[in-house]
Amino acid sequence: MSNNHYQQCPHCFSQNIITTKKCCYCELKFTSIKPAITRKVKPVLVANASANNHSTKQQQPSLQANFLTCTDALVNFSIIDVIGKGGMGTVYKANDCKLERNVALKLMHLTPHADSITAAIKTDSLLDEARMVCKLNHANIVIVYDVVPHKNDHCIVMEWIDGLPLSEMIPAEGLPLAKALAYVCQISNGIAFAHEHGIIHQDIKPQNIMVNQQDKIKILDFGIASLVKNQANGSELNVIDNNGSLHNGTLHYMAPEQLEGKPLSPHIDIFSFGIVLYQMLCGHHPFYNHASSTLGYGIEQNILKGQYTHISHYLPKLSPRITILLDKMLAYDKNKRWLNSAELSIEINAIYQEQIAYKNWWQRQHTLSKLAIILPLLSVLAWSINSVVFPISTQALIAQQVKQAKVIALLPFENISGDPLLQLFNDGLAVSLNSDLAEIGRTQGDAWIIPTSEIRKIKALSVQKISDKYGANLVISGSIQHMGSTRQLMVSLIDAKDGRQLKTLEIIIDANELFQGYNQIRSQILRLLDWHEPETLTAKFKDKKPEFDGAYKQYIYGTGYLYRSDQAGNLANAEQAFTDAIAIDKSYQLAYVGLATAQMRYFRLTKEQKWLDNVAITIESLRLLNPKHHLIDFLSAQLLTRTGKYTQAVTLLEEHIKAYPNYLKSYTELAFAISKIGDIEKAENIYKVAIKLFPNNWLGRTHLGYFYHEHGLYLKAIEQYKQQLKTTPNNFYAYLNIAAEYYSIDKIEEAINYTKQAIQINPAGFAYSNLGTMYFYLKQYNKAISAYEKASTISDSNYLIWGNLADAYRFAHNNKSIDAYKKASDLATAALSINPKDTMASAHLSYYLVNTGDKDTALKFLEKITIKNSGQENFLAATAYDLLEETSKALAHIKNALTKNYPVEEIKNSVLLNKVKKDQRFQQLLMSKNSS
Repeated sequence: MSNNHYQQCPHCFSQNIITTKKCCYCELKFTSIKPAITRKVKPVLVANASANNHSTKQQQPSLQANFLTCTDALVNFSIIDVIGKGGMGTVYKANDCKLERNVALKLMHLTPHADSITAAIKTDSLLDEARMVCKLNHANIVIVYDVVPHKNDHCIVMEWIDGLPLSEMIPAEGLPLAKALAYVCQISNGIAFAHEHGIIHQDIKPQNIMVNQQDKIKILDFGIASLVKNQANGSELNVIDNNGSLHNGTLHYMAPEQLEGKPLSPHIDIFSFGIVLYQMLCGHHPFYNHASSTLGYGIEQNILKGQYTHISHYLPKLSPRITILLDKMLAYDKNKRWLNSAELSIEINAIYQEQIAYKNWWQRQHTLSKLAIILPLLSVLAWSINSVVFPISTQALIAQQVKQAKVIALLPFENISGDPLLQLFNDGLAVSLNSDLAEIGRTQGDAWIIPTSEIRKIKALSVQKISDKYGANLVISGSIQHMGSTRQLMVSLIDAKDGRQLKTLEIIIDANELFQGYNQIRSQILRLLDWHEPETLTAKFKDKKPEFDGAYKQYIYGTGYLYRSDQAGNLANAEQAFTDAIAIDKSYQLAYVGLATAQMRYFRLTKEQKWLDNVAITIESLRLLNPKHHLIDFLSAQLLTRTGKYTQAVTLLEEHIKAYPNYLKSYTELAFAISKIGDIEKAENIYKVAIKLFPNNWLGRTHLGYFYHEHGLYLKAIEQYKQQLKTTPNNFYAYLNIAAEYYSIDKIEEAINYTKQAIQINPAGFAYSNLGTMYFYLKQYNKAISAYEKASTISDSNYLIWGNLADAYRFAHNNKSIDAYKKASDLATAALSINPKDTMASAHLSYYLVNTGDKDTALKFLEKITIKNSGQENFLAATAYDLLEETSKALAHIKNALTKNYPVEEIKNSVLLNKVKKDQRFQQLLMSKNSS
């Protein structure tokens, strides 16, 4: 409608349809009908005005109610401009003088005719709603900082967005597909996050979606529609966006049940979002039909009839997957729409990745399945209305920041005195505190404490690196030193984003009671975080930290050594310390857990059977002490998976998860075991459940990404790892894994680039091995040898590295190849003696044996590889048969590998398939895959 269709109330200055007899807000009866005054004006009163502010010259008297006058509650805001005004309030651009940032102030008027009791009820309702809205801290949702009183009204303080509303960015023909989908992904993630927190927008439309200068989406007014509706006591909905546009009810974007006044659910946002997506793609409203309009039927009537123009009318070549998506979003029956916004977001993100991701010549012919990338991004600072009265003190700001923190890092304290005993105490203290705070954190708004095992991987540890790599909000750091007969701990709480020190405390402990002082240290750190120890954990912590008797001291030594097990000798020292603790106190259960952990880590490094035997003995000892210990089943399941007993492991892990649902490792171990027994779909779902339960822990995505890699879903794997980099920018494993996936889709230069970035972060053996593989693929064999040799020096017991080095020697015509193949064979044989069901080790061993001339033994392993094995295992079998000149069998395994989505380009270009490429059937297989 044009502005001439509205009139302005002379009392409350709300906009009303021109035919209305009385104001829809303050209920004042109109004596005459006048067009609304719509032009923007400058404010007449500026709080804390300076010489650089806008002029304060008096404007038209009839418009003075538009301007926000200074009150005690708003003394910290300098009004810059009036952005817009509607029936429920006025929007201002303002400067928060205290925090030196621009904000949007939305002044919401209470009905002038309401009595004091009614006004109080409405105020309480508003504040209840606002408390929920303030919790929406997501990268794609405008933050509501606070709700503050202003005379008889309330003012909502919101994030200011420099940008344009989506409505001003959609051209007549619609946005380019890639840009539209990029925006839609962000919108869907924001909506899904809000719905997870029980908040429905109720007014999704292009005017309420801002695009900032970095091309990032920010959804306006999440929850504000419900605030306005509650204040209006059910009257017609009027909402203003940050640009001042008035949208009376926004009927053109309402779902049928919303228009019919039925109870609302998140499905209404999905419907409205569908209209927005439609408009972004083609520039038209789906429910506008020229023919029906000429007959007197408008958009609202078409919505109520479920009649819209199919998107194919405007975009006949649009992907069927997108048209199906839209049809489901715009379904008249809400039960036929998406089950929830989270599932919708998964599908939208998958479509986006499908459209933009690189595909080689055969991948372009296929449609990828769903890809889950929902990871709510956490803001460092978000305001709540609890106990907030303007002006806000620095302490209140810090309290709010601490309260909203979701990712916290605890760094080992600096040992200023250089005392080795204090250093061991420090390292053990970090692990013990980390464990306890992690448990308590789950009761404090599901905060995630970054594991010490991850922190220790960072070279030249700093607050900035913690923030960059893990997306930490807060860091706990400190120092410890001798002070005569006492030991002084200085502990600081630091803003991870900018390094500011927020809080500091001092703890003094008697030198003779250093280890017994743990409870005091933990309680003081809880004070820093404004946390309270749950009563349910008090008894457990008391038992965990017995009075100092020597055993606990050795346990602390053990955890300290285990914490720095990357240093030479420390793993052996850890094992000895835990053993000593048990010798002192045979009932010390945590010492057994520590010992089993150290022994399992030894096995991962050496692949020696004796360490698994030791783990089994330690677990049994713990079982005799306490058959119900919460980690027995998990430790036992780990042992079972390492020995190929996957079905038994699944049973144990499922029982463990029922009893202890908050232990991430149980989920990833369960998914791994299930995938090994062949239930791929179930394994994938369990990984996704783990990510949903532990959204701030990036390790869940690592496991899912590797799972996708194993099953040839390389683009899905890349997306998982890139999601990690959004919250942990310097994540070594994410860079390395992205590189591996790019290699799998034949983007070698990108793969090398990501691998080199990973090596800069952590020059690990397997990183050099991956780099060698990429050079090998490019037939740069000397570069490959150099990388593999570095890898073998760092990781001497890895059969894959030695096998790869042997291949590089072979193709560089270096006589060291046979010895390297023999070394790889010995290591793979040792791996199979531990886990006879390790099919990957069997496949590699068969290839190594062929290269060493042991044809008969190689064939025994090759005969066990079938289509049930992975694509990589079938590819390895094909390379072995190629060497044996058994072309038909090689081709059969290549066919199996292609069935499992093994990269066509690698098969096509591999130098390991020399003879089979000369067979006409080889090209036919590739052509058949391309046309399927």
